[in-house]
Amino acid sequence: MKRLHHSAFTVMESLLVLLVIASFSLLPVLALKNWQEELAIQRFFSRFEKMVLVCQQIAIVEKRATGITVDPTTETVTFVTEATSGGSGGGFSEDRFTPLAFPEAVKTQGTSSVSFGFTASGTGSPQKLLKFTFYVNGGKNSVTYAIQMGSGRFAKTTT
Repeated sequence: MKRLHHSAFTVMESLLVLLVIASFSLLPVLALKNWQEELAIQRFFSRFEKMVLVCQQIAIVEKRATGITVDPTTETVTFVTEATSGGSGGGFSEDRFTPLAFPEAVKTQGTSSVSFGFTASGTGSPQKLLKFTFYVNGGKNSVTYAIQMGSGRFAKTTT
């Protein structure tokens, strides 16, 4: 009688193949998580920069005081405008800015909120010189915004 010889993988070889396939399938998932975190950080800083410029433009064009508050306890940045009657917030749509929340990887130093604003004199200059420093990835990197007098623009320094 003729004996048939079957060739097959052993249990160990099968487990090894499954381990290799699983590790290759996890690599994109881990890379995607890091990419999403980096994208959230970039979006936060982009929105912060745009809102600083919007606050300055409202102060220049509409001659209304605007303000920005960075609050480390709630981890938010709040943008406000002064109503024409002197109160906070008017009937304009831009007065209803939504607070900008920090991403998980972004923190700021200190326990109290820091505020500054642009004057309603029409020049759009800040009321005082101020620096905001945000720390990224547990303090490994920092991003500092120095609000400049006169132009009201900011200088961004990344370390």
